[in-house]
Amino acid sequence: METTLSQIPSVSRRIIFWGAAYDVLVTAGFATPWTAAIVLQILSQLHTRFGLAGTALPVADPVTMLFVNFSGTLVLMWGGLRLFRPTLLNGAIDSAGRLAVALWIFLAVQAGATTISLPLLVGELIWFGLQGSAIVYALKKLK
Repeated sequence: METTLSQIPSVSRRIIFWGAAYDVLVTAGFATPWTAAIVLQILSQLHTRFGLAGTALPVADPVTMLFVNFSGTLVLMWGGLRLFRPTLLNGAIDSAGRLAVALWIFLAVQAGATTISLPLLVGELIWFGLQGSAIVYALKKLK
């Protein structure tokens, strides 16, 4: 599946690139304790203001914040890699990850997590579909 970037159809590269840009934009705020505390507070306030279903986000204890920051940092780094290397392999790995994350969000909401997570679920499914289609398209073009 490894090909040179010039061999990949430009539309496929652009979709993988913009999927990475979406990830960087959505997760950058979770990468540090200071920014994550603000983002989590805003999400909790939105949950309360709109009377959303599920449990509101609690104040994060240090261990929870560690995992929030760990995840935010990894997604930020993975997104950065795909911004600079929008390869079919990176897009395929990311697509599989998006499907897994969508499942985790769905299961969390089913277990009572705040429904403020649902836009993230929709985003993951949209980018899974876009990237998956772009990869299939590219593979057909490369034959």
